Amino acid sequence: MSDRHIIENIKVRYWFTGLMQRSGCKAASRLEKIVEPLSDPKIDPRTPLRNKWKNYKKGINTPRSSLLKKVEVKFPGSSKEINHPIWEILKLNNPCMDDLDKWFLQLSPKFQAVVYRSSNGDIANSCTRKKVSEKLIEKLCKLASLDSLAALTLYWVEAKNNGQHDKEVLLATGIYQILLMLGKDLMSRKIADPLFLYIRSIIFEKTNWGGGYFAISPFEYLWCSTMLYESVNRNPRFRHTSNWPLKCTGMYRLMNGENGLDFKFCLSPLILPNWDSGPPTNKEWNYWTHRYAEWTWGWIHLSLDYDGMYPDDFLWDLISITLFIHRVDDMAGNQQSINEIEYSKQEFNELLTYTNTIARLSVSMFIKLIS
Repeated sequence: MSDRHIIENIKVRYWFTGLMQRSGCKAASRLEKIVEPLSDPKIDPRTPLRNKWKNYKKGINTPRSSLLKKVEVKFPGSSKEINHPIWEILKLNNPCMDDLDKWFLQLSPKFQAVVYRSSNGDIANSCTRKKVSEKLIEKLCKLASLDSLAALTLYWVEAKNNGQHDKEVLLATGIYQILLMLGKDLMSRKIADPLFLYIRSIIFEKTNWGGGYFAISPFEYLWCSTMLYESVNRNPRFRHTSNWPLKCTGMYRLMNGENGLDFKFCLSPLILPNWDSGPPTNKEWNYWTHRYAEWTWGWIHLSLDYDGMYPDDFLWDLISITLFIHRVDDMAGNQQSINEIEYSKQEFNELLTYTNTIARLSVSMFIKLIS
């Protein structure tokens, strides 16, 4: 059990929960009877109810190909979920990393058409993979799925290995946005929390954020994903549509500020300073506190449905004063150059703890208001 890769656990739970949703079953034993009925001559009638399907529910065991074929007959397309290349790609230490195109070409034709440029339409034999660009990332995000998550992960590995830090950040941000858009489904499949934690450890925490670290916890991720999905469904254009790419487009626009900076700030990755280069100068202090103030403003704004406009509202003034404006006042008259003044990591972390408490309390208030 200890040697089992966490991704094996996650993919089986994803597959199993999808079967439960499609079948309408409430218990693993009921699903077992549908897939492997007692009338099957291979089933021993003396042990009609086994622990096998309960173990699939927990992700303890991976089903054999023979069982997957049976399930595929009952639930067409289910085998694609458990055999999707994303699960091997996310292991990262797999030999697949030595030949990225081999894995890009396992994505669905729709995504291959996004990733590759072909002159004669034969992508497999005559193609050129497109270079990373903001436009390419946008296209993949607007088609949020396991395929787009796989594609951006492969591109991220390539950028990381080549030391392309700017692209690395763009791709990691795109991966986070896709996780936000897929959050509703991942939560219903009961894997949102462990999948986020795993991707955070292998991608977000390994990304060079330029002196900072990725500070989103599962709590913030799940809340932001829920807020994003609920917000896009308030729009009559997206509320009743079954067109997933259209809904993804709506969510992508929200995340990029087309409907307000509160969404843009709150749904962006929260990056906090790691102080690797030592205590911050005043310039660095103001840069990081300003970014954190924007994120906190967006968080509280959305959770309380606050009526105000950045940066001309009371909430922004309050957060700004709390975080950094009073520090400039404290330095008035100091003969030392402001850019040379350094502050302790402890002081900054105390401010983070204080404002993060305010942000979390605002969510608690929000939950009480809607419950």
